[in-house]
Amino acid sequence: MFGRKRRGGAAGVGDRFFATDDRGVAAVEFAFLLPVMLLIYLGLVELARGMRASQKVDLVAHVVADLAGQQLPPNSPPPFTTCSATSLPAGVQSGQAFLQDCDFANFFAAAAVLLAPLPTNSLKITISEVNIWQPTASTYQANVNWTHTYQGGAPRNSLGCGPSQQPLLAQNVSPISSTSMPTAYTDPTQTPAVGPVIVVDVSYGYALTVNAIPGPWSSTGTLTMLRTSYAPVRNTFASTVSSPPYPLYNHIADVTTSATAGTNCLYTGWGVR
Repeated sequence: MFGRKRRGGAAGVGDRFFATDDRGVAAVEFAFLLPVMLLIYLGLVELARGMRASQKVDLVAHVVADLAGQQLPPNSPPPFTTCSATSLPAGVQSGQAFLQDCDFANFFAAAAVLLAPLPTNSLKITISEVNIWQPTASTYQANVNWTHTYQGGAPRNSLGCGPSQQPLLAQNVSPISSTSMPTAYTDPTQTPAVGPVIVVDVSYGYALTVNAIPGPWSSTGTLTMLRTSYAPVRNTFASTVSSPPYPLYNHIADVTTSATAGTNCLYTGWGVR
């Protein structure tokens, strides 16, 4: 009896107890899974908000270009009057469309409505008119007629402006490239339409949701969304304008505007170009 070791005892009972006791397992598993579940949930929320913001930026670019592209001359049929003009500015012929500060202010106000409820402090817009023309019978090029910016947008006249300046580069690049136009507008093999095109560049800094979370998860990161939209000029009312070449679609009423930053490359006392 003295040579045999007794088996069992308190230690053995404890080992068997913990080996078979599964109480609290669910709580432990939940503690492991909770961070992963929260990460997936917050990621889905961020993805949904980001996709919605991207759609709104697309809409802003498209609508602003569309609004500018369908601007009509004063007193054209049906009766139409610009936002503040009661008569044609000096040098503007009857039947010639033009834009003023108040028109651009209305475009930018519409953009803010479209972007709501997102904040607009990081919204940058550039509205430009680019003229596609043929310097020779077999070549096309794009030159800036005028460019107008909002909240620090990049103007499109960095290469100069007007038909005598360096044309925009013909290349397919990601939006926004203020010195380029898609090759479809200047490639002779694609027979681009000749005439003015409204180009709207939109840049928006989307603030991530995690920015609003206090503590170690907080961030100040933003995702910059860039869009460029092209709209043909659809105003063709020029019945009282003298013989061709007709004046180009848009002129802004002053060389540098007060409400927003603008440059009119064609401004020569409102002479016909």
